[in-house]
Amino acid sequence: MRLVLNEKYFQEFKNILSIYGYKEFTSLQDRAFKLILKGYNVLIIAPTGYGKTEAALFPIFFSLFEDIRREKCVEGIKALYITPLRALNRDIFRRMEKLAGDLNLKMKIRHGDTSQHERRKISLDPPHILITTPETLQFLLVGKRIRKALRNVKWVIIDELHEMLESKRGLQLALSLERLKKITGKNYQRIALSATIGSPQKAAKFISGSSKVEILELSENKEYNITVLYPKPSKEDEELASDINIYPEVVARLRTIRKLIDYHKGVLIFTNTRDTAELLSNRLKLIYGVDIYVHHGSLSKEERIEVENRFKKGEIRAVIATSSLELGIDIGHVDFVVQYMSPRQVSRLIQRVGRSGHFMDKVSKGVIIAFDLDDLLESLVIARRAMNNDIEETSFEEEALDVLAHQIVGLVIEYGSISISEAYSIVRGAYPYRNLSVKRFKELITFMDKIKLVKVIGGNIRMGKRGLEYYFENASTIPDVPAYKVIDMVERRSIGKLDADFVASSLFEGGTFILGGKAWKVIQVNPERNEVYVRNSKIDIGEPPIWAGEDLPVPFKVAREVGSLRRRIAQLIIKNDDLEKLAKQYFIETEKIDDLINYIKDQIERTGVVPSDNVVLIEFSDTHMVVNTCIGSKGNETLGMIISFLLNIMYGISAMYRADPYRIAIKASSNLTKEIISNVLSSLEEGLNRIGDIIRKTNIYKLKLIQVARRFGVIEKGAERKISSSIIKALYGTPVDIEAVKETIFTKLDLEAVRWLIKNISKGKIKVIYRNLASEEFSPISSSIYNRYAKLGVLQEIPPISVIINVIKKRLENTKIRLLCLHCGVWYMDYKVKNVPSDVKCPRCGSRALAITTPLDEDSLKIVRKWKKGAKITPEEKKKIKQLQQTAILFMSYGRKALIAIAGRGIGPSTATKVLRSSIDEKELITNILKAENMYAKTRQYWD
Repeated sequence: MRLVLNEKYFQEFKNILSIYGYKEFTSLQDRAFKLILKGYNVLIIAPTGYGKTEAALFPIFFSLFEDIRREKCVEGIKALYITPLRALNRDIFRRMEKLAGDLNLKMKIRHGDTSQHERRKISLDPPHILITTPETLQFLLVGKRIRKALRNVKWVIIDELHEMLESKRGLQLALSLERLKKITGKNYQRIALSATIGSPQKAAKFISGSSKVEILELSENKEYNITVLYPKPSKEDEELASDINIYPEVVARLRTIRKLIDYHKGVLIFTNTRDTAELLSNRLKLIYGVDIYVHHGSLSKEERIEVENRFKKGEIRAVIATSSLELGIDIGHVDFVVQYMSPRQVSRLIQRVGRSGHFMDKVSKGVIIAFDLDDLLESLVIARRAMNNDIEETSFEEEALDVLAHQIVGLVIEYGSISISEAYSIVRGAYPYRNLSVKRFKELITFMDKIKLVKVIGGNIRMGKRGLEYYFENASTIPDVPAYKVIDMVERRSIGKLDADFVASSLFEGGTFILGGKAWKVIQVNPERNEVYVRNSKIDIGEPPIWAGEDLPVPFKVAREVGSLRRRIAQLIIKNDDLEKLAKQYFIETEKIDDLINYIKDQIERTGVVPSDNVVLIEFSDTHMVVNTCIGSKGNETLGMIISFLLNIMYGISAMYRADPYRIAIKASSNLTKEIISNVLSSLEEGLNRIGDIIRKTNIYKLKLIQVARRFGVIEKGAERKISSSIIKALYGTPVDIEAVKETIFTKLDLEAVRWLIKNISKGKIKVIYRNLASEEFSPISSSIYNRYAKLGVLQEIPPISVIINVIKKRLENTKIRLLCLHCGVWYMDYKVKNVPSDVKCPRCGSRALAITTPLDEDSLKIVRKWKKGAKITPEEKKKIKQLQQTAILFMSYGRKALIAIAGRGIGPSTATKVLRSSIDEKELITNILKAENMYAKTRQYWD
């Protein structure tokens, strides 16, 4: 254990550091320096901007620098620096390579983008420090030359540990580190770097197994200034929304973002999904002309690097990003962060807002822009927890069999043959596999023998027929999603990639879509090369792509606190007490508290019941039911799955469900009664006991089964993404099936939340209230789960149609149309549908022959005037005149109903005629318009 520094060499070292601006160590770096030089395993936990990279590398740099100055032999790879992103690899290399060179140290990168030539150079002349990723480490461990260099490894640094901990990449890394331990023949030092994390002790065990780890956390807390905004539409917002046919609330949020960009110098705007990032960027450009760029994982490396560099140089002031910019990539000065909609998790918010004030003495500032009142409550809770450093606990899957299978084949490649007992011993060294039984391990190896990944001869494991190919094709644990590369035909460069499903369902030649915040026109789709050829669209409007992936789950504790906040607001309303204390606790401004008071007050007046942390409200009407339970995304997903299963086995009722963190909406095949629902709730424990059977009946399981089967090499990577019932049956009870069930539980469900709910209902700590609606509507809090569907303007199978009629009607009535006189061809006027006078006629000639078109349709006006003058018109123009005449006839026959029908998206006179003829009342009219809009959306690629 090293305690004394050589002052001469240390001063030389510090002099070189000072050239690069490192005059003094921070307290964090000073403590880390001493611990690492003493030989301890160390977990360094600090927010972004606290110099964690330097804290890990500087003691290693000094140790190697001193050895070189003492003329000691320094051969092979001495340190591995592992990060989850190639971009981080490049960033660390760019920042540290020159400094390392001045210390006579060689530093190199080896990852998926590294050329064959560079790989060979690294193998022949290994650097002192190699920066890599968990996936590339799989190839290093089995490379004949590079393995010799790995024998010299003394340190392994794992950067952004929190990002890998909860995924299969983390499990892969934990096992790989045990394999590396066998190669080195010693306990090398493990140093992990992490942003603020919920369970430091668990994270420490994860990286070191049974070895001791010193946890180094900041003694002082980082200061955050986080506010929550809930923008309300102004009159100008409402008028602008009407002109461009979007919701006023959306315009209000866009206006707020624009103001924040104008007020600050460098703004990062985070969204939870890539499609939201694309749409937000496009709308800000389109409506306000904001010069804004997008950064996410589906854009090409070149596009992302260009955005990073331009932001760093100050050429652009704002970037919209997903988690791609959460991590420690250096993008220069950020003075403000906007989180668009709730970040769903406290750790995400801290990581994102931490990108501003990227230094220890700076306050990190940011806002959350809430989407609706549910989102507002959730955002307030998450902001409060973030500022109190109350972070959700860390969890990781244990004993993942698909990851283990790949590592076993890796061991066989390394050693040619390895005994079952030795392989088992290596695997057990990894903390997530510490409890793996010999029985389960042998069952896995037997299955691997059966599918020819290995051969078991006596007590030894050897290479199977398919093993080598399987290992190199399955180094990544990230699910494979078929994608198309998007190529700019003009500049001959890659822009990014689109999911194959989106390309198949939504792209067509001549159509437009948004990528990188820009609109692109499709020139050609080439399915043979999996490429889409595009050029810049003249019109900056297009459809945002849809990528596979999900929103982050809201944790149990956050959902419970949202329920608690509802309850406390309700109690204060009922007692007519002052809400000032509560407002201060959650940093709520008066305007926002008024919105929440009205929301909760409306719920009380309508039902007398506010679903909360200690009240479950169940509302049902005919075949529809909403179960209000504040137990988080995974908890309600579990509950919805079990209720649907029990309805089926107990009453023969099939049911679909949708869950969010606070409620479950259920659509049953038969009418539901209080007795049926009560009996189902009483049987929840039985459902939990049969969770494996329940999971196997779901589509989630089928998707997981395909992903796990690919990781096992049972299904090829490029194979069809559907799985037949015969294959499902054949895999039942195998490690593939067992792992698919386990992974479904870990990633999608929260069994403990449901157990907690059952226990507290039985103890009377949680009250269950039933409300049979009969002809009444769902209460405001129950309706929230339907409102988001309704705002999409799409008929879903689950929400009752009555819930969305008013929303769609309002949208149609606020749509702007143009009335054009076909008699004189001179007069026209633009109106919102709702403002058209019932007795409208042409003020110039008195005619009621008024055609319906849009304010942007200048062509129709020119054609009508040309026609009225008796000028020769083309066949296309004649066709247009006929369509305008049809709309005029519909308006004279149906009046306001015709205006509503033609205001629908993609509805022309022919479709409007069918819709109007088949609609008895207004409710049926709106329903038929929605169906027509859906049909148009599905078939528009075939329209001229």
